[in-house]
Amino acid sequence: GGINLYAIMVARAFGPEAGGNYAVYLSISGTVAMIGAFAVDGVLLRYLPRILHGERSFGEAKVEGIRPFLIELLAFRLFVNLCLALLLVIVLAILPNYSAGLSASLGNIRALWPWLTIFLFAQAAVAFSTYTLIGLLQTKWVFFASLFGRLALLSVGALLLATGHISIEGAVALHAFSALLIAALLLYWVHHH
Repeated sequence: GGINLYAIMVARAFGPEAGGNYAVYLSISGTVAMIGAFAVDGVLLRYLPRILHGERSFGEAKVEGIRPFLIELLAFRLFVNLCLALLLVIVLAILPNYSAGLSASLGNIRALWPWLTIFLFAQAAVAFSTYTLIGLLQTKWVFFASLFGRLALLSVGALLLATGHISIEGAVALHAFSALLIAALLLYWVHHH
C-alpha cells in the first residue's frame, strides 16, 4: 500500500506527462524484478522448512545445511540480476548513443538506468530475504522492515513534494533507496536468524 500511495503522490504532483516517466520506471523495474526472481522464491518456500526439519536429500541433490543452501541461492539470484542489470545498461545507456531512433523513443527514461539497476539489486535482496524469513517462520521482521521502509518513503516523499524539492529522477531515486533500506534491514535479520 505504501508504494501505491507514493506512486499516487508522484503522479498527482507531476501530472500525466512527467508522471508517465515514473509509471514507465515502475513497469520496467517490476517486470525486470519478476524476471530476476527466476524461481528462487518458490525454492526457498518449498525446501527451507524441510531443511529446517533435518531433511538433507532431495532427489539427486544433497544439501549440507541452511547456510550453504541460502548462500548458493543468493549467489544464483545475484548472478541472474547482474545479467539483467547489464542488459538494462546496454539498452538504456549504451545503445542509445549509437542509435538516434532508440534514443528518441526512450526519451527521459534513459536517465533512470542507474536507479533501475539499484532497485533491481535491492529488490532481489528484499524478495530473497522476505521468502527466507517466511520459510524460517520469522514474518514479524518482514512486517517491521516493510513498514519502516514504506513509512520512510512516504514521509520523505511527502516532505520533498510539499517543499517542491523533488524531480522525477529524485522520486525514482527515493523509491530505489527505500528498497535498498528495506533490503539492508531484511538481510541483517536473515543473517541474524
